Amino acid sequence: MIDQLLVVLYWGLPSLSLAFALTILIILGLSKKDNLIKSFMFMMISMAVWSSTSLLMKMNVAPGTLFWNRFMVAALVMIPFGAYIFFTIYIRMKRRLSIFFWTIMIGIILVLNSMGLTTLTAEMVATPGVSPYVELQYEIGIASYFCYGAIFALLVVCLLLARKEYKSAKPYTTGLKNIIIALFVLFVGFGANLVPVIGKYPIDFAAGAIASVYFMTAIYKNRVLELKFVITKAVIFTALLTAITIGSIYAVNALISTFNAMNTGLDQNLFILVVTFVSLLVFQPLFKMIYNLVNNFFYKDENRRNNLIKHFTLRIANNLDLGLIIEDLMRVISEVSSNERNYIFLRNMDEDRFDFYASGKKLDRVAMSFANTHPIVRWFEQTDDIIFSKNMDTHPFFKTMWDTDRMQLNQILMEAAIPLKYNSKLIGILVMCSKDIRSIKDIDNIEQLSMVCVTASIAISNARLYEKAKTEAQMDAVTSVFNYRYFMDKLISVTADRKRGTTAVCLVGLDMFTVYNDIYGHYAGDAVLIKIASIIKQVCGSYGTISRYAGDIFAVVLPFMDTKQSYEMMEKIRSQVEGTSMSPEEDTPRHVTVSIGISVFPNQSKDDKELLKHTTLALSEAKKTGRNKTVIYNSEMEELGHSTNENDENQMATIYALTAAIDAKDHFTFGHSQRVAKYATAIAEAMGAKSEEVEIIRQASLLHDIGKIGISENVLTKMTRLTTDEYETMKKHVDLSITIIKYLPSFNKVIPSVIGHHERWDGKGYPRRIKGDNIAFGARCIAISDAFDAITSDRHYKSYMSIEYALEEILRNAGSQFDPVMAEMFVRLVKEGRLIVEPTRSNQYAKTSSFEQTIS
Repeated sequence: MIDQLLVVLYWGLPSLSLAFALTILIILGLSKKDNLIKSFMFMMISMAVWSSTSLLMKMNVAPGTLFWNRFMVAALVMIPFGAYIFFTIYIRMKRRLSIFFWTIMIGIILVLNSMGLTTLTAEMVATPGVSPYVELQYEIGIASYFCYGAIFALLVVCLLLARKEYKSAKPYTTGLKNIIIALFVLFVGFGANLVPVIGKYPIDFAAGAIASVYFMTAIYKNRVLELKFVITKAVIFTALLTAITIGSIYAVNALISTFNAMNTGLDQNLFILVVTFVSLLVFQPLFKMIYNLVNNFFYKDENRRNNLIKHFTLRIANNLDLGLIIEDLMRVISEVSSNERNYIFLRNMDEDRFDFYASGKKLDRVAMSFANTHPIVRWFEQTDDIIFSKNMDTHPFFKTMWDTDRMQLNQILMEAAIPLKYNSKLIGILVMCSKDIRSIKDIDNIEQLSMVCVTASIAISNARLYEKAKTEAQMDAVTSVFNYRYFMDKLISVTADRKRGTTAVCLVGLDMFTVYNDIYGHYAGDAVLIKIASIIKQVCGSYGTISRYAGDIFAVVLPFMDTKQSYEMMEKIRSQVEGTSMSPEEDTPRHVTVSIGISVFPNQSKDDKELLKHTTLALSEAKKTGRNKTVIYNSEMEELGHSTNENDENQMATIYALTAAIDAKDHFTFGHSQRVAKYATAIAEAMGAKSEEVEIIRQASLLHDIGKIGISENVLTKMTRLTTDEYETMKKHVDLSITIIKYLPSFNKVIPSVIGHHERWDGKGYPRRIKGDNIAFGARCIAISDAFDAITSDRHYKSYMSIEYALEEILRNAGSQFDPVMAEMFVRLVKEGRLIVEPTRSNQYAKTSSFEQTIS
């Protein structure tokens, strides 16, 4: 019984090992071949050669036992070398030097073996009483110890590395336990060959077969679905091939039997040859047809998926639109995986995290992100391996995950996460989820999805680089708002369709910015530009597009806004700029002002060129008429624009210098003259005054209090009501104003308006006590404006009053202090919103500022 068992083991184990190696080679040959599969196939080829040469050696086939023994040793050496290559690929070890070293060592072993220094003699000796059992008797040379020592060293290195990697709990260590067992089995099996008494039995073949099973198990665990598919296909194909072969044999035997029964006298061997040839001709197309049917059955869905992926690759190859690329990617992933619950998270470069970007369903959004310290992110930074939710609960790598993060992933029913990487850098994460709690299972075609993500990563990275370059080309480097080029493109686009509604364009220009730069330096000037850009962005929010139009001018495009809305928004910007210190916190506060021009399309302009021209005219008007104001374009500005000359600019510079001197002496009246000029010119225009007269009134308004330069500061800034004597002193500022103005010949025309701005309609004013229409038209406009601004502003001796109260006072004193027609006109302008009341520096931070109050 034992003898028979020895015979079975002697011939059966090598034969079984050969059959096993060939079967695995067929299965792997039908699968997709990456470096891991190729290295394992190399090991299986070595095992097949080893097994086949062992059988040839035992059968004592020429040229003899010693020849086949040395051939077998050469194949035997290649098995651990193949195992080493397989192992290094499996653990992602990039050690080219070590591979090169072991290649040299294996080469030396093969040379020594071919020289006959490993096996000196080898012969098959029959065992008495046990047939056909023959026993291998061999004598090993001194070089064999070196050879086996190198092989064992190689296996020991693998075992130590495997143990180290297994303990490190790195992402790719799944299945490493099987590889450790396989390496140990090979180590023990090959060690038996050093002892001839043991080595004569086929222990090494048993060890090789067992190790192969463990290696195959490690691969199978990583590629379950694909190998299941390949094995099923191989089984079906083998069954059909066997059926065809058996059918062919039966058909040939039936024909031969029929031929013999007919006794035709033809040569039987010739007939058998003809029948065999005919059967091959008949069954060969049948075999091909069955082969195609099997392939079509198994690869129909895969071919469809491959076509989807192919067309996806072609579509995104030259696409730089990130939105379209992601949309196409999500569609392909949904079709390949038959699941729409997929989410893309892309790296946020500013916040250094991965934010939600898109989902398979347009309305399906998740409020979550992945920080750079998240275990999923750290996993993908170390490896390209896909994360499966079923492994996250047990793998030691994910033990550091916070409960809140784990809960978020459980809530969205995450099944798998796939990295989007470009140049080994993680740029995004694809998270695939189940439809419901009952559908959690392995995701089909995960390898194909991974390849799709690899292709998409390149396109996404290129698209983001393009977006970044495009953004940089459109942005101003100093202020981080859009630049002139972008503004001009935006202007063309918003004026392309007149039916889309109104669009306001505003130019915000810094006042006397060149002087500021000269005094404080260009670094301080850049800081001012940055602060003002920030204020504009804060006020406009998502309603407008901000650009730097020129060195000290910002452009704001406000779609779907009319004149009133844009004016109110620009006034907020102007007042905030005026009240914000532009110097560092530790320095003395420095303030700047801005002038703003507004024009609206299509109400005031017919196209982009005219819109920009009109807005520029409005800005010029704001600067010419006192700066620090917002001006809306009107058609009269065209005429005024042609009449301006260098002399006008010099006159305005003189006026601004004088008003600035008053503002510097009395801070509580800061900006008073500019506001009076605004209100007075509005009244004059409403009363039908000509543009030349309106301009004179504007200049008179700016100069009406210039005589206060000669009033003592004790009187000018007194915190309580003035005494009779002090009041008489204050009244002298009118005469002082005329004294100053008469030395400026170019301003003689403003004298009537300046000298009469404190006269009353009933004749009780000063200094000349004239009444009614005898008071100059401009003086009457200034009188109402001056009184209104005094009521609505803080003064040394009082706090500001509401706009409603001020309007009531104007109406109450109409016909006594003020021209009744003008008074009613002024009140109507304010209540109808045609005249926006400006805040003063002292009251603009009140809880409800005056310019925001609604007048009913």
